[in-house]
Amino acid sequence: MDSGMIKIGEGMLSKCFLADENTVLLVGKREDSFESYQRTKENLENLRGKIKSVEIPRNPKLVAPCKEYPLGALYISRVRGEKLSSRIRTCTRGQKIAIGKKLAEFILELQACRLPGDKAAVIKRVTESYAQGQEALQPYLSVNENKLIAQFAGKYKKFLHNSDFHTTHGDLFQENMFVNDRNELVSVIDFDTEYFAAEIEFAPIYEYDKTIFGAAASNFKGKISIRNVKLALLARQVRFFRHAVTMDEDTKQKELTRIKNMLETMS
Repeated sequence: MDSGMIKIGEGMLSKCFLADENTVLLVGKREDSFESYQRTKENLENLRGKIKSVEIPRNPKLVAPCKEYPLGALYISRVRGEKLSSRIRTCTRGQKIAIGKKLAEFILELQACRLPGDKAAVIKRVTESYAQGQEALQPYLSVNENKLIAQFAGKYKKFLHNSDFHTTHGDLFQENMFVNDRNELVSVIDFDTEYFAAEIEFAPIYEYDKTIFGAAASNFKGKISIRNVKLALLARQVRFFRHAVTMDEDTKQKELTRIKNMLETMS
């Protein structure tokens, strides 16, 4: 890798570098990074020209695992704006409502794209990863907390079977959304897009800002159940814990605390 590249961020899956003024390089950190990059490339190519509400990355270029990038890499175009996570405290209530409305528009655009998906295969995959996360969590939870995690597994599976599935972004955390200097939503990144129930879109929004969530849900053309949003959020964190348990102690404890807090509010 060019030693002159500037590191501009790091997530659970990738380290992010500025390859040049208009290009970002994602460098894999996990064994499943390259698989995710393959899906991202395919998704971005399928979505080309179909998303009008916000800017999304373009020109994806895969780099297969090699000596320089053992876990693979992905080049994509750089989007405009600043991460919402760094500006959300400066947003007025009106600006948050506008962001929520724009998110609803974006979510509906994605659904209209109708990318191919296999509901049965998705349910099988996510319930298996929930079971793996449940197993990883077991030593860190009380007897009662483990019982709740087991109970929610059944509720989660029933929710998935009873839900309509759509093309979803699946990762609408504030770190993946960008705003301009007027705090208007202008860009969205991280397109490891999933065929899933709509609640997966609203789960991270519900966690980080209730005003944005309320505006997004009220402008969405479909009923969004807060109970199912909370369930989708909990399931996401349980599934992720199978990765978190192998990370540094601070990350593991942070994820564990999130799950415990969710269990308290849902029990």
